[in-house]
Amino acid sequence: MRIAIAQINSTVGDITGNAAKILDAVNQAKQAGAQLVITPELALSGYPPADLLLRETFCQSCNEALTELIKAIDDTTLVVGYPSFQEGKLYNAVSVIRRGKISHTYYKRILSQSPFFNESYYFDTGTESCVFELDGVKFGIAICADFWLSNSLLAADCFDLDMLLVLSASPYRINKQASRYQITRQFIEQTGISIIHTN
Repeated sequence: MRIAIAQINSTVGDITGNAAKILDAVNQAKQAGAQLVITPELALSGYPPADLLLRETFCQSCNEALTELIKAIDDTTLVVGYPSFQEGKLYNAVSVIRRGKISHTYYKRILSQSPFFNESYYFDTGTESCVFELDGVKFGIAICADFWLSNSLLAADCFDLDMLLVLSASPYRINKQASRYQITRQFIEQTGISIIHTN
């Protein structure tokens, strides 16, 4: 299976522009023969959206852009991050889109409380893991802190996976890449599961 990692540089608040970048990445990946395309965390809204999330019109615009993306996706599978407003709750979400519909949705379970972006102030907490299958390969989904802060807990969810997709949007800091490699290596050694990480 050929997998494309869409390391796009989303702009906070530019929902239309971000959606265009995502769709362009999907089209490029399709031309290159990829069956699966993965974006970073909150790629549709940009990261960190912060107080924009308090605006109802912003969340509606994200939903409308997601709807248009769904219509545009055919036989390439897209895994995309976005803010999802459901039944009075707002989630940091990832959905799996294929052939004009959402097949799976995951809500982030470990919300970051860093000074850079206090997610628990804006988002509600997800409770369920997410596994989907594509061409005989079993994929799991984690969003940023789900992986970095609850590595051992996550391993229990992933015992029968082939690959874990980790969607992040973390800010840069010195030596962060080294710590990422260490945590990722420990997880792979513990579980035998391959990792694909976007940021």
